[in-house]
Amino acid sequence: MELKEDPFPGGNREKLECPHPPAVYRLHIGRSFTVFYVIESIVKIEKIMAIEKVH
Repeated sequence: MELKEDPFPGGNREKLECPHPPAVYRLHIGRSFTVFYVIESIVKIEKIMAIEKVH
């Protein structure tokens, strides 16, 4: 998947509540990883974590 082509992919994506901009999005990749990213003039991946550490 390329977030630069489609920063709002279908599937298990969620806009997280944040007190200030930019908005942070969470995307599960399979059952193994979770990506946290923001969309500015580019898509900037903030963190990739193993899913068991996120939950």
